Amino acid sequence: MITGGSALPVLQSLQNFSNFKIGAVPFSVLIAAGLVAVVSILINGTIVGRRYIAVGANPATAQSSGIKILRYQIGTYVAAAICYAITGILLAGFVGYASPTAGSDYLLPSIAAVVVGGTPFTGGRGSVIASGAAALFMAQLGQMVLALGAGPAQQLLVQAATIVLATSIRRIPAKSLLPFTNSRMAEQSTGSDARG
Repeated sequence: MITGGSALPVLQSLQNFSNFKIGAVPFSVLIAAGLVAVVSILINGTIVGRRYIAVGANPATAQSSGIKILRYQIGTYVAAAICYAITGILLAGFVGYASPTAGSDYLLPSIAAVVVGGTPFTGGRGSVIASGAAALFMAQLGQMVLALGAGPAQQLLVQAATIVLATSIRRIPAKSLLPFTNSRMAEQSTGSDARG
């Protein structure tokens, strides 16, 4: 409203901070890796983190065990909003201007990263580290598609296909993916004992 929807240039100091590199690694990647590590430790290593997992996996069960689910759900949205704000500031510094539509290209990749990382569309239990690794994978996949000469439309198609593939693979039973399950191994050992 203040700017009428037009982009505004950001401070040079923010641009320098967002584009700063340690060696060949951008500082924003180190911030993201640090954030993933801290959140993973908090979620998996603390009582509060376990309560967040319980509320996300099954709110009814969490509520019946005495957890105030509304408090944890609001806390999740607040923590997400803080992460979005940090990301928006870093993105504005990276591109050199602040715009209300600057992050719209990252909507599908962010959803794809969570889905490829193993969190179902319906919610429930997920892994912060797996989602972070999937985000890195999706970013590299997008760069590879662009390096091969494809346009942004093809990049979106590849990301959508990756989501479909990830959700399809999740539906396949694990036993059919493994060459030897416990029952097959038992059958083989029984057959070799009978021959011996």
